[in-house]
Amino acid sequence: MADSRIEEYLQPGTKRRILDAAAAAFAKKSFSGVSMREIAKAVGVRPASIYNHFASKEAILYALYDVYDWHMSAVLPDVEQLLQELESEDPRTVLMKSTYYFDPSVQEFMDQTVVIAANEARNDKRSADFIKKVLLDTTGDITRRLLNRLLELGRIEPLDVEALVVVFTNYCFSAALRNYSAYPISIEEWIQGYELLTRMIKPLDRAADESGETPGETPGETPGKTREALADESGEHNEEHADGAT
Repeated sequence: MADSRIEEYLQPGTKRRILDAAAAAFAKKSFSGVSMREIAKAVGVRPASIYNHFASKEAILYALYDVYDWHMSAVLPDVEQLLQELESEDPRTVLMKSTYYFDPSVQEFMDQTVVIAANEARNDKRSADFIKKVLLDTTGDITRRLLNRLLELGRIEPLDVEALVVVFTNYCFSAALRNYSAYPISIEEWIQGYELLTRMIKPLDRAADESGETPGETPGETPGKTREALADESGEHNEEHADGAT
């Protein structure tokens, strides 16, 4: 449930029109390259009256971040539920459930907001904190918790969790910035890319774990030795016999 301030931003009205116009202008020309007068003109209100809705251009900028946060919170996965599902479901299937994307009706606004924040991050701490939160920390924390739990359960092969978190967050970061370009990523392409990332995670065979066999072994094989190693030994044994027969 959004607080009253966010609800006012989301409802059709002057505030919403100001935010939409500002997002488009800031993304196209930069935050510093747009004046309050230009935003007022795009909305169709008098320059002086825009201050009845937002005290400053910075207030508009931070309102954009608040609206983004609200939309993001509405689509984030239930991590606690996913952690439970890891105990029985296929690890990759559960990881795919951790991905999230926005409704097409708000996608352009979200993309614009990310571009604005990325451009302002070097000069504005709140913009830098916003980018870190929505593109790095949120995805990173979810991915980290799921991978660590999979390792605790012994359901995947050992891996470098932090390295993989960097790969996943870099994918999210680059996709978000690419969306506001001439080469946006469709939802289908996003899902396909995420699925490829999950293939770096190697699930362990539970049946083999329970039988005491190691992955790659078949019943009757010497524990800890691969088929290739056994074949090599067999070849050496045959050569010894051949030499003796000569």
